[in-house]
Amino acid sequence: MIKYLQKILIIFRITKRSLTYNILKSLFLFLENFLFNIYIFFKKIRFYFSDYVRVKKFSSYELYIENQLKKTSNQNLRRGWLEKNNYNKKTKAFIVFFNKNKNILKKSKQTLAIGARTGNEVLAIRSFGCNCIGVDIFPYKDLVLKGDMHDLPFKDKQFDFIFTNVLDHSLYPRKFFREAHRVLKKNGYLLIHMLVDFDNDEYSVTNITNINQMKKLAIDFNVVSIINTDHKSFSFFHFNKEFLFRKK
Repeated sequence: MIKYLQKILIIFRITKRSLTYNILKSLFLFLENFLFNIYIFFKKIRFYFSDYVRVKKFSSYELYIENQLKKTSNQNLRRGWLEKNNYNKKTKAFIVFFNKNKNILKKSKQTLAIGARTGNEVLAIRSFGCNCIGVDIFPYKDLVLKGDMHDLPFKDKQFDFIFTNVLDHSLYPRKFFREAHRVLKKNGYLLIHMLVDFDNDEYSVTNITNINQMKKLAIDFNVVSIINTDHKSFSFFHFNKEFLFRKK
């Protein structure tokens, strides 16, 4: 846009070094930024009150998996995740978050963590006395099996409790919920930590901007609770809502 402005000003013999040019350029940039922010504002308003779930497009499922692996399998990131102090701190934080659902966990024999990366949530759930296994597209030791959230490698009605904080990484969110429903036992629980807002993470795929969108996706579940999390939850794990569902 600046190039067009320059061409117009040249017609009127206004050079780049002139005060007039710099004033007009500043005004133009201000107006351009102002109009862009107005556009973004109304775009957000539209999605905040819509049932439409924004999902990024990929030309193939293979490219989607490749994109997700860029983060999950990144060795520099994994070294940071596995650094002893960071690893212990994150595991303890998960224990604190799960503690509000300790009565459910203590009654659960078989549990699953979807998108478990390096297994912090698996260890946290096990601390409540139940069996837990993680699944991710990149495995980790005996804590996290290789698997796809859209096609879980487990039999029907196997788990009492499922946790995930990677719904935003799902390319097919309805399929994710159907798979969770399939592998959960009757009256089993699904706990989801989620950022309900516009998410600018380059690896996020599904963007939930209001609670009704989540309820629509979870049509095969009853809502047990929806909790607004605190600032610490957002800054540490980047989520602001905790959804607890129960299989119908």
